[in-house]
Order: sequence, then structure tokens, then C-alpha cells
Amino acid sequence: MNKIVSVGFLLAFTGCSLMKPKYTVDMESEPVALYRPVGMEKVKAAIAKAASGRDWVVIGEEVGLTRLLLDARRKHEVVVDVSYTADSFSVKYVSSKNVNYDPATKGIHKKYVQWVRNLKKDIRRAALN
Repeated sequence: MNKIVSVGFLLAFTGCSLMKPKYTVDMESEPVALYRPVGMEKVKAAIAKAASGRDWVVIGEEVGLTRLLLDARRKHEVVVDVSYTADSFSVKYVSSKNVNYDPATKGIHKKYVQWVRNLKKDIRRAALN
């Protein structure tokens, strides 16, 4: 009986450790609410400041929307749209190169999630300062 339990535990443990987490472009796309309205111009400036601090480049702008490009080590490229209001913003995936994007599942390399998470954190910080 102990051998069966041990084998079952071993199979369960091995199976869990082999499963890789699934990263998708939707993981970081939910809107981020600022704690108070700060104004459209301040949010726009915060996006530009946060982007430049993380090596993102502004490649397009219109009212309420900023398009950013990240060219990581000249090997991985990501384009996102940051839409914003006076009291919130959100980051949406547009396109990428060499980050294993799968359009069928929206799966993407885990670095994309990290890059966007850091960008969002910095935008919020810059908007509220």
C-alpha cells in the first residue's frame, strides 16, 4: 500500500513540476485605476516617462492613446497600445517579433508579461507623483 501511495505521489509531483505556466497577452491587459484623477496630460506624461525609463519608445500618439515599442537587445520586439483617461490606463498587445506569440492561444513568452507589468507599475508611480 505504501508503494502505491509513493508511486502516486511521485507521479503527481513529477507531472506538476513538468507543467509550465501559460503566459498570455491578456494577463496584463486589465485597466489600472489610479487612486485619484490626475488629468489626461499628466497620465500621458507619465506614460512617456515610464516608457523611456524602461527602454520603450513612443512611436505614435493620439488623444487617449500612446503606442510604444520595446526592442529588447535588438532581438525581441514588442508593440503595445496604452489607452488612458484622467484616472486609469490599460496596456494592450499589438504585435511582436521573437517572443513566441501564438495567435491561436494568445500565448507569449513570460518576459512579455514581466516587461508590461514593470511598465504599468512605473506608469502608475509617475502619474501619482
